[in-house]
This record gives sequence, C-alpha cells and structure tokens, in this order.
Amino acid sequence: MDGGSTDGSREIIQSYASYLTYWRSEKDNGQSAAISEGFRMSTGEILGWVNTDDLLLPNCLQKVGRYFVEHPEVDCVVGGAVAIDESGGIVPNPLGLPKIVRGERETFRKLLLRRGISFYQPASFWRRDAYLAAGGLDVSLRFAMDYDLYLRMACHKPFGHLNQLLACFRLHSQSKTTLLQSVRQRETAELRNRYGVGNDTLASTLYRGYLAVANLLHNLPIRIGFAIGLVNLPTVNCRGKNLW
Repeated sequence: MDGGSTDGSREIIQSYASYLTYWRSEKDNGQSAAISEGFRMSTGEILGWVNTDDLLLPNCLQKVGRYFVEHPEVDCVVGGAVAIDESGGIVPNPLGLPKIVRGERETFRKLLLRRGISFYQPASFWRRDAYLAAGGLDVSLRFAMDYDLYLRMACHKPFGHLNQLLACFRLHSQSKTTLLQSVRQRETAELRNRYGVGNDTLASTLYRGYLAVANLLHNLPIRIGFAIGLVNLPTVNCRGKNLW
C-alpha cells in the first residue's frame, strides 16, 4: 500500500508484483488509513504489517504461524527485533552493545504505564478476530496508531512472547521515529488520558522505573551474546547481496 511515492518505490513494488496478491501506488489518506485498508482487503487469519524501511528476517512468518498453531490461547504475540541503520548495519545502544529488543509478554497495565511498547512493531502479529474485536486501527492517529491498537487488544488478553528474532527496525535521519517525536509525545499523552491515566502518581512513576530496569535486564543477555558472537542474525540474500 504505497501513497503514490516518487522515490522509486513504485518501480520496486512492480518488480515483485508476481509475488503479491494486491498492490497499489496512489495518493491516500496517510499511513494509518492505508494499513487499515490493507487489513480490510486481506483474507488471512494472522495479521501484521511491515513498513518500507523495515525488514522481516528469514523464516519469520513460518515461526509466527507455528507459534499460533501451538498456542491457540494467544491472540497477539511479540518477538525480538534488531535496530539497523540506513546501510543495514546494527545500531549500538548507549553502552555500545547492539540495539536488540527481545520483546516480552505484555499486559494492558504495562503498556499503559510504560507510555509505550517494549518491542519493535514489525515483530508483532495478531489474530484477525482480536483485531476486529478491538475495533481496528484509529486512522486519526499519525504516530501512535500501533500503540493504541496494542492497548485495546491487551484489554482483552495479555500478549504472548516468541523468543526469536523476527524483524529489523530501521533508524535513520528521515524516519518517522526520528522526525515526528513531537507528534508521538502529543498522541501518547492523548492516549493516556483516553485510557484513564492522567497525571503521574508516585506509584506509577516507581512502577515505570521498575519496568525500565526489568526491560534492561531482560534484553542484556541477547545484546551481550550478539556482541561476542554467540547470537547471530540469519543471512539475508537480497538479489544476490548478502546482508550481515
């Protein structure tokens, strides 16, 4: 679902047209509306989306499909993802370790009080029934439409966790994550009010601090393992070019 890009996206999509059930490149009403329309047109039981900048790692969908078959009680699952830069290199965190997030079992309370998510969006997948029961994407949101959707789905049931690296999340100077921080902050504040959390209390501040420390410790082993070579990304072959 391309919004009529003039940067060569249309030509790239056309080169893969034989593998796609449907595609289009035309002016639309923004990212949220395009994704929502894509879901409306889709027919699969399991949903998820990947933005132009991001990547799904080899066998990602196979792992996700197997997980849902083996865990019929789970409606939404999150896995691990790696932050990469414009050239596909691994982005380091402030400690110099690879910026890798394992994902974790999420609940509504954790999502709300954390003011965000502990995983990268392309490493999340959910059942169509859960998406429809939650009401789908709020197309009025430009940045926090995924966070809002996760909150509503987590209201019904906690998320499962797949302890596998599923995706790469790209960070660069022109990415939405970089350019729209003011929009993110405004929409996140709006969602906190929408779901019943206004001003912080001492208890919520302490709990958010606990979640931050727990998340750091949760992700530390895989970051160290990757740094010393015990954990590696699958080899990705893109038109004859090996990445990583």
